[in-house]
Formats: sequence, structure tokens, C-alpha cells
Amino acid sequence: MRVLFISVVSIVVLFVVLLTSRLWGMSQQYPDFQHPFFENVATLAIIVKVQTEKELEDALKAKPDVLFWLDVETTSDKKIIVFSTDLDPKQMSIEAYRGPKPMGYTLQQLKNTHPDIRELRDVVAKYPEQKFILNILDNVEGVHTGLVETLKGLSPEKRILLQSNYNVIMTSVKELEPFWLFGCSQADLMRFLTFESMWILPATPFKGDVFISPFVLLGRPAFHETTLEEVRRRKKKIILGPALDKKEFDDALRMKADGIIIENLSDYLDWSRP
Repeated sequence: MRVLFISVVSIVVLFVVLLTSRLWGMSQQYPDFQHPFFENVATLAIIVKVQTEKELEDALKAKPDVLFWLDVETTSDKKIIVFSTDLDPKQMSIEAYRGPKPMGYTLQQLKNTHPDIRELRDVVAKYPEQKFILNILDNVEGVHTGLVETLKGLSPEKRILLQSNYNVIMTSVKELEPFWLFGCSQADLMRFLTFESMWILPATPFKGDVFISPFVLLGRPAFHETTLEEVRRRKKKIILGPALDKKEFDDALRMKADGIIIENLSDYLDWSRP
């Protein structure tokens, strides 16, 4: 009987705690979201993942108001690069091969086998009117200070949205540059799902500026429509993708995303035809 009583009391206490957390979250008020990055951006931003500078230029010619998603990596000599791909051991000698990731090689070594590689600063500087989402792939020592130094003088507070699966990278950069724009990490997405399953979605902590999410995460839906409703309640922008087929593209439209990530501009042109 005593065990039953303790169990009932524990359940009641847990319910009260969860209810209090939910009510606290729902009581929070959020200001309208405004940031220079979204000035002069289409109501529906189309963001293209590009793998080479030629793809970037071709996309600009076809759709001048497009935004670009760049996967950003680092080299062993501390250069910050884009347009990289995993290295094939067949491309170099056994002695020179240090794994598939660029961080094991100097910039010059990478250019010997991958001439399309560019330094991030050169690309951002070459297209001064263009806006970029930078997806930081490497959680290495000093990457936060390297990013800040690399983008200095290129108006990153107006042109750059920083994204990474590593929350520590965005937190570290935000401490140095609080006026930059930040997306969300994989941990943020998992936290939304966890809090929603506990019926306390409104209490989910989220310090990012923009909710950026794929459609699938670890083999299951990365978000629910209730998640997006909560993000909108907080007056934050929503970017979904990459959309891998027309169904996902149409779903993003139906859910009124502020931006959709696609891997090929030609797909968008096909999917958006009446």
C-alpha cells in the first residue's frame, strides 16, 4: 500500500512539474524577428547546395535571387575551404593518404587532386551581393576564431547564416560575434522532439535564430507540424530541406517554410512549374 501511495504521489508531482513547465513556456512572449540577412530576400527563399563554383555561377544566371548552402571544412594548415569532397586513396600514394577528410591535408595537397576547392573567403568576397548559409562540418580546435577572421570585412552580419551539427561551434562564434545569424544543431532538433514527446514543447530551450531542419533525422521524421507551429509562435524563420523529391518540396510549401534547401536548381525549376 505504501509503495502504491508513493507511486501515485510521484506521478502527481511529475504531472504538476510538466504542467508548470508547459504553462511557463506558453506564457513567454517573443519579439518580431528582424535581421539584415532576410532583407531583400524572397518570401520563399530557395537555397541551393552547390559543390563547385561553376554550379554557383550557373544557378545565379538561372535565378539571381537564389541563396547558397556551402559545406565548410578545414585543412591541416588551418585554411577554411569549400567545394571539397572526400578523398579517394587511389588519387594519391599510400604514404600520402591520411584518410578521406580534408582536415588531414594541406590546402596545396588538396588542390593537387581537387582543383575545384576554394578558400571560403575568396568565394564570399567574389560575390559581394550574395547571401550564404555556411554549414560547418569540422569541429576542430580554433575553427570559431578562424571563421571570424576569415569573414572579417565581408559583412557577415548581413550575408551569412551559420549552421552546424555541432552546437559548440555556433555557441563559440556567437560569443565573439553576437550579431551574426545562427541556425540550429542536431542536438536542438532532438531536444524539440524530446520535449514534444513529454508534452512540454513550449518549454523547449532554443537559442538559435532560424530553425533549419532536414525532413528525416536518424531514420525518423526530424520534426512535426506542431514543432513548426511552436517555432512560429516564437517568431523565428523556418528553413527545411534538402527536399529530395517533389513530395518533400510540396510538403515544405504546404507547411509555409520561409526557405527550402534543394540540391539542384533544375529540380526546383521542374517542381515549381504550374
